[in-house]
Amino acid sequence: DTIALQSVEVYTEKTNFSNLGKKTETIDSTLQSQFKFNSLADLINSNTSVFIKQYGSGGLATTAFRGGNASQTAIMWNGFNIQNPMLGQTDLGLLPSVLFDNVSIEYGGSSSLWGSGAVAGSIFLNNLLPFHKGFSSKTNIAYTSLNSQNISTALSFGKKRIVSSTKFYLNNSKNNFSYLSQVDNTIKQSNFTNFSVIGFSQDFRIVIGAHQQLTANIWYHSASRHLPGFNLEKDARTYQFDKTGRFSLNWVYYKNRLNATIRAAHFN
Repeated sequence: DTIALQSVEVYTEKTNFSNLGKKTETIDSTLQSQFKFNSLADLINSNTSVFIKQYGSGGLATTAFRGGNASQTAIMWNGFNIQNPMLGQTDLGLLPSVLFDNVSIEYGGSSSLWGSGAVAGSIFLNNLLPFHKGFSSKTNIAYTSLNSQNISTALSFGKKRIVSSTKFYLNNSKNNFSYLSQVDNTIKQSNFTNFSVIGFSQDFRIVIGAHQQLTANIWYHSASRHLPGFNLEKDARTYQFDKTGRFSLNWVYYKNRLNATIRAAHFN
């Protein structure tokens, strides 16, 4: 009998000379699927040698590896550094891991490539937009004992000349954990550490000619956090709000040995 097997595509890329002598680590997609309800900080902390300084759910999470601090680590989103211009660093606790298709870590300085913030290393967050994949959808829903709701949805459509990917995420938590009161030595629940993270991303990839491609990425992110005070017995009145809008546009021309790229972005 003749049995028709599904085709398997094996490919490689030309050596990137900028990475020679450096260590680059890519987190496996299977491991990423196990952290679909966690933040990017949890994903990196559990699967790489990078140390993440965390302050609990909804708290600040920053990187520290190869002797450098968070302001010396470049966070690259589709080729653009998304470090906060006010702080010089990025809070990885606010970024959901389910938003990115490919997460890789580059150890070592690359300031000449990625800017002055890439002294200790770089973290690359990329979205894969393959053609000929048809329509696919995925929804993840989780509910935890700390009254947390985590919902994410991904819709993708790929044909011969166009790819579209839409993602939505929501993480809402009361974060009412139990603690031992220092006043009356009883078990109480914290009511001042709730947080909410919501956002969406839209990616397009279009073939506009025999040797040209155009890629557009839109990412909106909003977060609010009720910050606890020094005394958990009293209601803290400190809140932090983060709202970010990012848009990038890439034009690529490729023919024979020529490969040219023009990028533009706007962050708010």
